[in-house]
Amino acid sequence: MWNKIYKKVRILNKKLNYSIGYIIISLGIFIIVLYIPSWLWMILLGFAVIMIGYFINAYFK
Repeated sequence: MWNKIYKKVRILNKKLNYSIGYIIISLGIFIIVLYIPSWLWMILLGFAVIMIGYFINAYFK
């Protein structure tokens, strides 16, 4: 049973140019983004700004 499902998914994935994995990954990211609270977004944004500033200072001296 699992072997038949595996073969069907593999053939479908080849026909869709290997995009099933990307669809599942994007669905997972969408679910994660949907349930992250706003205060955590601010912390992540703060870290992103700090890292961008660090890389600008490191690479554009």
